[in-house]
Amino acid sequence: MPKIDKLGTNIRINKEAKMPEIKLSDKLREITEAMKDDINNKIFDVGYFSNFAQDCKNPDKNVFARAISLAVRKDPNNDGKAYLSINILHPTMQINSSSNLAYGDRKKLLEFINKPEFVDNLESVVRNMSEKMKEVR
Repeated sequence: MPKIDKLGTNIRINKEAKMPEIKLSDKLREITEAMKDDINNKIFDVGYFSNFAQDCKNPDKNVFARAISLAVRKDPNNDGKAYLSINILHPTMQINSSSNLAYGDRKKLLEFINKPEFVDNLESVVRNMSEKMKEVR
């Protein structure tokens, strides 16, 4: 017998329907593409620019992290230069781990992030960091 809600509407529950599985590499590719646009549009050769990041919720149950973020932090001592880093948030949300991936101006960061193997290497770094986070329970 179908369930009926307070408004008298039939409610059908499809237990067979499943959300498609999202891969970690797909999420990393997505934030990488967004980061390329941000680097191109938000880093200036001279003068001030704000730090920025692209993040995503971790879709992979085998990776010990709640969220993953690619971030760009301005070097306060050098105009137009910045650090590109990867950050992962511990599932408890009380600890995070960061690793610098590259340093330089807009052109150098774009060269680094546009390498064909970037996303594969990034996934490897995230999985490595995840293994180390497991030790910090």
